[in-house]
Amino acid sequence: MPDLLYRNINTCLFLVVISVCMGCSTTYHGMVKDSQTELPIEGASVEGIYSSRKPFHLNFDMGSIKTTTDINGLFTIAIPRNPCYLWVEKDGYDALKFKLGKWVGKPLKLVRWDPKEPIVIKLKKWQE
Repeated sequence: MPDLLYRNINTCLFLVVISVCMGCSTTYHGMVKDSQTELPIEGASVEGIYSSRKPFHLNFDMGSIKTTTDINGLFTIAIPRNPCYLWVEKDGYDALKFKLGKWVGKPLKLVRWDPKEPIVIKLKKWQE
């Protein structure tokens, strides 16, 4: 009987931890600047792309969440689940894809951008 009770408690604990972590998000903050003048860019669109792969499923869905930069070029974005990259665009500038992780080492390990570290994104003006 105690063994059965112990197994049920562990199963319940596992399910609680999984359900809490599924709702977790990571908050990133940073600044968008003009690459030539180093001045902040107001109103740039910052879109966080994430995957919402379900446990034990081979296929996954992609989702996104958007924000814009303020007058100082600053942004804060909370990306749920598995953050992949930021897509940044503004009229008059080339769009930029900023990866939030990279595969390193042998065996390969995914190293994610540290959310405590501010992100500085520099956009280039369109060439006419």
